[in-house]
Amino acid sequence: MVMEGMDCKESGASAGDTLEAREARKRLFVKMSLTQEFGLDSAFIGVPKLARILGLSPNTVWSYMRQGKFFMPYRKFNTSPVVCIDDLVEWYCGRGDLVLPAPDAATLADMRATPAPMADKAKIKADGDAAVDAIVANVLASMGLDPGRSRTRRASR
Repeated sequence: MVMEGMDCKESGASAGDTLEAREARKRLFVKMSLTQEFGLDSAFIGVPKLARILGLSPNTVWSYMRQGKFFMPYRKFNTSPVVCIDDLVEWYCGRGDLVLPAPDAATLADMRATPAPMADKAKIKADGDAAVDAIVANVLASMGLDPGRSRTRRASR
């Protein structure tokens, strides 16, 4: 979305404004931006447009809705689920917990001075190969085959 850098709690308004008035203006701005950017012409947004706004595939949105795990309230018109634009704006403006404070200069200097640990790729590959070998041995044993015995290949027809 275009409004990614915007925080609904921020304000460029005068000091005399109440917090509620500033938040109402931000919500209106977000709603108008969504309407203009995504060509919304209704108070309700269908799954294809909602998926485009959220940056998800429509199949992902449908799947979460079917499982009852979708993070926004939605309604069904006939058999089509739709989200009210006001609910989308409330969700967008209410996600202040997703904004992390910027690290201070000392923390940044520490992060740059401490190199990230490099994993030994050969060890990771060997561990993965050993895990695969163990799984294959268990499957062969459950089929009644001796995993240690080499089998002869059949001649191709």
